[in-house]
Amino acid sequence: MNEYNQDGISIDLRVVLARIWRFTPWLLLAAFVCGAAAWCISKFAVTPMYNSSATVYVYSDGTNNINDTMKVSYSELYAAQYLSDPYVAVLQSDSLLQKVSDRLELGKSPAALRRGLTITGGDRSLILTITYTDPDPEVAREVVQSITSVAPNEIKRVIKAGGISIVDNATMPTAPSSPNVSLNTLIGAAAGAAVLLIILVLREFLNSTIRSEEDITGSLSVPVLGVIPQIDYTAKDEKL
Repeated sequence: MNEYNQDGISIDLRVVLARIWRFTPWLLLAAFVCGAAAWCISKFAVTPMYNSSATVYVYSDGTNNINDTMKVSYSELYAAQYLSDPYVAVLQSDSLLQKVSDRLELGKSPAALRRGLTITGGDRSLILTITYTDPDPEVAREVVQSITSVAPNEIKRVIKAGGISIVDNATMPTAPSSPNVSLNTLIGAAAGAAVLLIILVLREFLNSTIRSEEDITGSLSVPVLGVIPQIDYTAKDEKL
């Protein structure tokens, strides 16, 4: 399979690949160096972050006060679904987060706490997952626990209806959630090899230098009339 470069000379892709194959040790070296650099940066330069999560159940007043028959009407479930989005807004409110900060004596503003807070489930879901990310695993757990403790009264104050029940309490994270050292190392190694490979490919395609007789017969389709040999002169030859 032949391609043509900017000078109109055909380039055999098989020849290009064969030439690039000679640089395999350099590609492996680039992958190793960049992978090692990514590992060092992820391990020592990036602050590890820890996630702690709690799962809560959203209910309206009707679904929480279940009668002896243990039946919940569709309208009550429907009402609870519509309350989930307002509950999320309350959980992320300045009022609630300021109470959490004061309770734990963190000295952080609601905006700072909100940056580490993630609430998933919303959009009429009856189950919400509250996650907080922090460099200190103990702080991450305490923030989530404090939110689940303060939230019921805050919801009652703001929405005047319903509340949340804890399904799973926040636990102490044992391993950082980020950075992903293994993934970053693989990405670094792949990026290093890919950049060097692109440079080599461009170098081969943009280079129209004639290196051998095969380049002339294969690219220009003309016969070779003669070859001037390369002669290495020695000191003895110069004296002669």
